[in-house]
Amino acid sequence: MRADEIKALIERLRDGTNTSWEQTFLDCREAAGTLESLLQQRNIALLDAERAREERNSVHVRLNAEWLLKLKKLDEENQRLRLEFRADCEKQAEELFAAQRDASRYRWWRNWVFRAGMDGLPSCTYLADVEDPRDIDSAIDAARSQSEGKPDA
Repeated sequence: MRADEIKALIERLRDGTNTSWEQTFLDCREAAGTLESLLQQRNIALLDAERAREERNSVHVRLNAEWLLKLKKLDEENQRLRLEFRADCEKQAEELFAAQRDASRYRWWRNWVFRAGMDGLPSCTYLADVEDPRDIDSAIDAARSQSEGKPDA
C-alpha cells in the first residue's frame, strides 16, 4: 500500500460516520493487513540493517587486522633500525677510541723523538727496523714501554 492509500484508510477509520458494521469490519481488516505489511517491511529493514552492520564490522575487523600487521611491521623495522644505529654508534665509538689511542701513541713518539734529538741520543732505531707500515704501532709501543722506566720519558 502506498502512503496516500494508508492516509485515506486512517481518515476513514477516524471518521466514525460508517454506520455499517460490515464496512467497519472491512476497514479494520484492511488496516490489519496494512499493519502486517508494514511490520514485514520493518522486519526486512531490520534484517538488512543487521546484515549491513555485520558487513561493516567484518570490514572494520579486517581493516584493523591489516593496520595491526602494518604497525607490527613498522615496529619491527623501527627495532631493526635502532639496533643498526646502535651497532653503528658502537663501531664509531670503537673507531674514535682507536683514533684517540693512535693519536696519543704518535704524540708520544713525536715527543720522544724530539727529546731524544735534544738530548743527543740516537733517533728511534725501533722504527728503522719496521718493514711493514702496519707494524709501526707495535714498534712505538715497544719504545714507549722501554722508556717508561726512564725519567722524562
